[in-house]
Amino acid sequence: ETGKVSVNVDRLNQIAKVLGIGLHDLIFDPVRFDSTPVIGILDHFGRVEIVEDFASGEPRLYVDAPDGVEVDSGAAIEVSGDALQPIPNGWLIFFNRTYSGVSDEAAGSLCVVKIADQPDLIVRRVGEGTKPPFYNLFSPHSTEMIDIKLDWACPVVCLRPMPRADDSI
Repeated sequence: ETGKVSVNVDRLNQIAKVLGIGLHDLIFDPVRFDSTPVIGILDHFGRVEIVEDFASGEPRLYVDAPDGVEVDSGAAIEVSGDALQPIPNGWLIFFNRTYSGVSDEAAGSLCVVKIADQPDLIVRRVGEGTKPPFYNLFSPHSTEMIDIKLDWACPVVCLRPMPRADDSI
């Protein structure tokens, strides 16, 4: 209050803890608590074109966050084309951006994945490879990728149609 001490993230965490609230309650726009950014568009080949970078600015769109999508890490990718048929063009793929390896729940699941030493994100069903740390990646419209090393795999939490303009966003 007096300006004698600068406030950093650690201090804000301490203040939030004393007040019994989350850090988001102190510093973020409360309108966005239940919203998720749409960070990319999935092309016909299952590659994600990133349309958001928090370091350089705001995402182009926020949508209501479904159950299971975390406030801090939740994100959505818009399906464009038929890369994930029967998931229709214009639907949203929701996931939590954990970026921390490949969890047990990822194997056998549809995931947003980052292949080691590759720049693009892709969406594929992840299967176990012949031996750790390798995985097999499957998609209806792409060749199977066998024994691929992944930086991380984030399981898809939910799929939903893109809200219409007259829906609440």
